[in-house]
Amino acid sequence: MGTNPFIELGPDDVPNHELKQGLVFYLRQAPSPAQARRVHDLYLRHCEGHIRCYRSTALGRDFVPWNGEARRHFEQVLLPTLRTQEHWGYVFWDGRAKDSWQFMFHGFRPHSEPGRASFYRFEFDWQVSPALVKTLAEEIAKAVPFHSGWGGYFLQARKAGPSAPAALDAMYAVARRYWGVNAYNLDVSVRYLLAGYGCVSWLTLIGHGLMEAAPAALASAKRGNPLFMETDFGVAFCLGDAPVLGDRNRQEPLEAYVTLARALAPLQIQEHASFGGTRWTEECTLQWFRRFTHPDDF
Repeated sequence: MGTNPFIELGPDDVPNHELKQGLVFYLRQAPSPAQARRVHDLYLRHCEGHIRCYRSTALGRDFVPWNGEARRHFEQVLLPTLRTQEHWGYVFWDGRAKDSWQFMFHGFRPHSEPGRASFYRFEFDWQVSPALVKTLAEEIAKAVPFHSGWGGYFLQARKAGPSAPAALDAMYAVARRYWGVNAYNLDVSVRYLLAGYGCVSWLTLIGHGLMEAAPAALASAKRGNPLFMETDFGVAFCLGDAPVLGDRNRQEPLEAYVTLARALAPLQIQEHASFGGTRWTEECTLQWFRRFTHPDDF
């Protein structure tokens, strides 16, 4: 494996920030047991060898080893009771501090946590085959009523602890130069992504709810971007064979990203809080989301 171009390890050998590839589906409703089982099965079909442990997303839960017995207990006992008690999601991890793979799904309670987008989230090492990410995205897009989503490069930054402000500031520095790398703070974004989609990525997913809000925008996006797939739940755009860093200093081509972003502008979110740290103000966070349509602002 080559050297990660954006990585800084903390004193505990856990990255303060790290380039990875990711895939995220945002949902209007929390995953049901049946829906989560479909996605769980799809992930295991392609990536079961990358699971070493798992835990509930409920606060205070520790990881436990993943093996045949654990899988049977999860599928036959835990998953069928999803959303009935305190467990509204689970995370599966390969146990690695860096270059780790994770699969996580979580649903927010509609009455006590309204207005938040539930999600399926996948993290891979930065050199994972784009074909695998695309295949997984296509299969899930056919199985899940998604609201929006994205796939491609992102910068994973620590969001808690003494290293967090510097890590988030490093994310800002990368985002300023490398426009193909998603800045990312899921805990913040879920509060805003029911109102629209975030921004164009290598893979950009637009669900039926958003499609119906601006059909002309979607028609324009389809005309200008022939690499798309349509399912019962929405449309997935793919901008090339692989994600790009989008190095502005080297003028790496991003015309396809600009074209799609302009077409989908009516569907984009209009507000978003700071990602965190000292350099991500609310204003510049929104400017980052709009970098392809308003490049002079960011």
